[in-house]
Amino acid sequence: MLLLLLPAVVLAADLEGGAVVAMGSVANADPSDNAAIAANPGIIGLGDRYDFQALGQLGADSDLAWGASVMDGQTTPGFAFGLAYLGGLTSPPLATVELPGWKLAGETLEDSRRDHDLRVAGALHFADRRLALGAAANLLIYKRDLTGSGTTGNVDLGLGAQPVDALVLGAVVRNLVPAALPLGEGLEVGGGARLVHPKIGSVAADVDWRAEDDALDIGAGGALAIQTLRLRGGYRWMGATSSQRATCGLGLAGRGASLDYGIAIPVGEGAETAGLLHALSLTFAAPDLKQVPEPDGF
Repeated sequence: MLLLLLPAVVLAADLEGGAVVAMGSVANADPSDNAAIAANPGIIGLGDRYDFQALGQLGADSDLAWGASVMDGQTTPGFAFGLAYLGGLTSPPLATVELPGWKLAGETLEDSRRDHDLRVAGALHFADRRLALGAAANLLIYKRDLTGSGTTGNVDLGLGAQPVDALVLGAVVRNLVPAALPLGEGLEVGGGARLVHPKIGSVAADVDWRAEDDALDIGAGGALAIQTLRLRGGYRWMGATSSQRATCGLGLAGRGASLDYGIAIPVGEGAETAGLLHALSLTFAAPDLKQVPEPDGF
């Protein structure tokens, strides 16, 4: 999944809770987290679950993002559905294309941004959930102090595969509608792999390529399960800026709920505290609808 904070807080395209941030923002092949709704719609078809998730993110300079999502992989046979909202208030550094033609000497330009992103995803799954094909569409309502406000949106296509229980593979193409891109996000292609052991934990890696700057983002992470405790760590390298982030976090899981915290810390040459990101998420899993007994007749 791509980090759109350079170096501000994640916004609009990333539905990342504490668990995903703690593992290096790796989500292209993760059917267990609602981040899949935005990362790879094909992956949601591999998850036999019904989850609700709320999340919050805090970046430098009080940048904020908040969101909620629901994932339903049980109600309709052969089909999984996801719905998500992500909002944010940030003041990121201006990109070159956003700079005005002139400014006063000594003037500091800032661009306060307010975003509301609505996203819906669906996936068809086959072969006892070993293969899934999905699509997602989003509607972004944005306001920029310098460039104005408006509404835009886009479409993603994704593929998920789980050839064996321990291995999940994912591939995704994002932003397929060039005419809907006034904010600068271009075509993206991503892939990922995840190895999972239900009692030990998981390791995963993602690669994402952006056509806009012909750059790769590479992430990797792992999670260790110790009874109800989850220990996570990861790393993210962003090719467009050659910036790096080390990530870590904790989670508690039990009785159908989980609470997860993750932090992304800039590292390496030129690292700045402006890239620091905290994420917290709370997830509730509904009971398996197939296991709920039918009510007695009158």
